[in-house]
Amino acid sequence: MEVAETRIPWRPAWRATDSQIRFLTGCSRILSTEDKNFILSLLQARPSLYLDELQAALYTHRAVNVSLSTISRALVAAAYSRKSISREALERNEALRAAWQAQWGFYDASAYLWIDECGINDHSGQRLFGYAPIGHHCVERSFFNHGVKYSTLPALAVEGILAASIFEGAITKEQIAPLLNPFSPEGVSHCILVCDNCAIHHDEEIRQLVEDECGAKLCYLPPYSPDFNPIEEAFSKAKSWLRRHYPHIIDPTQRHQAFLSITSQDALGWIENCGHSI
Repeated sequence: MEVAETRIPWRPAWRATDSQIRFLTGCSRILSTEDKNFILSLLQARPSLYLDELQAALYTHRAVNVSLSTISRALVAAAYSRKSISREALERNEALRAAWQAQWGFYDASAYLWIDECGINDHSGQRLFGYAPIGHHCVERSFFNHGVKYSTLPALAVEGILAASIFEGAITKEQIAPLLNPFSPEGVSHCILVCDNCAIHHDEEIRQLVEDECGAKLCYLPPYSPDFNPIEEAFSKAKSWLRRHYPHIIDPTQRHQAFLSITSQDALGWIENCGHSI
């Protein structure tokens, strides 16, 4: 009892006189908030900078000398990670892209038919990744000869792939013109044919066939704007399908099957990602 009576008055006395705030211990942070914002601003301007280049910029412009691991930890804390770069052309004209969207963006997606050419050879089905022991290269023997190049001219709509013609070699305007007729026959809902600015698309015979004979509109994408064409995603899936099913030998029949694997749900997702209303 004597011990208890001695300790009880001490607790309220300590609580009444002490703030009871527990201060954090440990080293102070090397990089300030301004330093971290400086690093992020550099990466927003040039995402491909190396850690040592960020280190040099910190020392030059902010007189802060830190290790590469410190910078790496700061990027992780800011939810930044190193990833592959998606390239955009410096030649791209944002004013032309905005004008194109203003002119063509209000149509329903069901009105469009997208076409483009895709080249496929014997290497298109080769898989890009594999497994190997740590410290060893992942090697798979294959022929270096690309074999015969085939060109595919598919047409993409909200229903999926409507046509996929395959030619040996490169596609010419003489091959394109006969294929356009069934794309926009009289009475179908697709009344806008979208293609890129490839030279073979700018042909008077093609314009007459699409606009005069079929009554459709011929729409050219702005320069360097493949992100406006959902068929680019179709090419990616077709080649991924080939890598899955035919990694070694690709014949025209297999190429055709690759494009037939594209569903209407695939098409709707790609079209929406390109900014069109569904």
